[in-house]
Parts: sequence; C-alpha cells; structure tokens
Amino acid sequence: MADSSQITQLLNDIEEGSEETYNELFPLVYQKLKQLAYSNLQDERDDITYTKTALVHEMKYI
Repeated sequence: MADSSQITQLLNDIEEGSEETYNELFPLVYQKLKQLAYSNLQDERDDITYTKTALVHEMKYI
C-alpha cells in the first residue's frame, strides 16, 4: 500500500512532466480511495448495498 508521501512524490513527478508516472500513480490512488470507501462503509447501516468499488466509482458524480 502506498503512503501519502509516495503519492505526493508521484504527483510532483507528473507536474514536472513525467507522463509515464501517471500509470504508476493511478492504481495507487484508486486503491487508497477504495480503502477509504471501505472504512466509511463500515460505519453505515447494514442495509447499504454499495461495495467499496461502486462507492469509488460514484465519486465522479460529486
């Protein structure tokens, strides 16, 4: 699992023009978002039908 400093470094690399870094960054951020979604779903009611993946995909509508 990537930590915040690794993600920050990859973002800095992209800002400096490293296009191939995006391919390394995206899976790390996606996994982190799924981890956060899972954590948030644990606090919800039992009848919530979202999966962590579905919740992450819904973020694009926010």
